[in-house]
Amino acid sequence: VSQSRYHADSVGADFWFTSLVADEYRIQASATGLSQAEDTIVVNAGSAKGIRILAQDTAVVGDSVLLTGIIIDSLGNPTVLTNNIRVRLTSTDPTAVFIPDTIISVSAGSTAYSYQYRSFISGLQTITATWLIGGTNNPNPNRTVGTKAIYFLPGSAASLDVLTEPSDSIRTGVPFARQPIVLLRDVCGNRVSGAGVPISIVTGK
Repeated sequence: VSQSRYHADSVGADFWFTSLVADEYRIQASATGLSQAEDTIVVNAGSAKGIRILAQDTAVVGDSVLLTGIIIDSLGNPTVLTNNIRVRLTSTDPTAVFIPDTIISVSAGSTAYSYQYRSFISGLQTITATWLIGGTNNPNPNRTVGTKAIYFLPGSAASLDVLTEPSDSIRTGVPFARQPIVLLRDVCGNRVSGAGVPISIVTGK
């Protein structure tokens, strides 16, 4: 209850309720020496204003991640679309793949939609959903309406990569001015650390 007011003529009191989560509520009113009064009210969600993207927080590069977009009102309550919309999906990984596509259509009457996402660059990647103009009456045209961050771990070690080669000119008994560095990489080319893979270097001529 945000505020209440007692009537001067003693016929009752007014109450104001704000920012309620959409749900069914039971209201009880009581006063000393009087019988209790109660009623039930239903608070409905508002119109569609955004998307809450649900997904796991971590994944492995190359794996398919299920993303679910929940249609929400301005207070974050799940709600129902009253218009057909188009959603553009983008990622901070420019090589990422969205399935079925980067732009999907969501029909009026929908409360959610799902799609698959794959990232091939390790690290924190952010998915952004934007509602588009284009033959539809979108609530927030061409505005970002939802984001989700997922941390992608490198995959298993799949190859070796020589980062630096030894110095071109050396003298006997003197350490290389530039030492060789060999990296482990996964199938997507990301550096892999702590893999416990033994590496041997053979010298010869």
